[in-house]
Amino acid sequence: MRAVIACTLLALLASPIQAAPDDQNNTATEPADQVCDAHAIGQTNEYIDCLIKAQSKFNAELDALIAQIPNSSKVKNDALGKDVAPNGRRRWRKNFDALLPAFRAYRYKNCEDEAITAAGYGMGGLQWRLACIINATSRQIDELKKRYDLENGAPSNEPERGKTGRLASPSETSGHCLLKHGSDRALKGKVKC
Repeated sequence: MRAVIACTLLALLASPIQAAPDDQNNTATEPADQVCDAHAIGQTNEYIDCLIKAQSKFNAELDALIAQIPNSSKVKNDALGKDVAPNGRRRWRKNFDALLPAFRAYRYKNCEDEAITAAGYGMGGLQWRLACIINATSRQIDELKKRYDLENGAPSNEPERGKTGRLASPSETSGHCLLKHGSDRALKGKVKC
């Protein structure tokens, strides 16, 4: 009986691993797959490094977009326009300031859960989580660009100025730095406000 089990395990381990059905066509449809092609990279550590760099790139792109949104014509004319009551303006600002921390908190928990259900607690979970974070961030960027008519990437009005007349920092335009990064566990202790 032991010999049969040993032979079966040996046959399974020696057989080639078949790619997942969506990987068989080798078409990169998700942003993480487009930026970091696991088939082309091959080495796990290089693939993880690529995903980490891509996550940083997409986070920086999201932060830059969040800084642009208050200067968009959609916000200036619709959300904060002359016809909008002061309460409406405050409500939009409050909701907008809470948007990024809420998105990041949701993204991390959702991607952690996806990684656990897809790969378990063993090898591969980190790659799943990083790819999920990249894909979610890319979708959020696309959604915000569409919502605020920034699909070409450029704000339609002059950049917002801070209290001193210089260009405002992201913390001045979208809430305090600690509020912005407070729920981001990956940045905890690394962000300098």
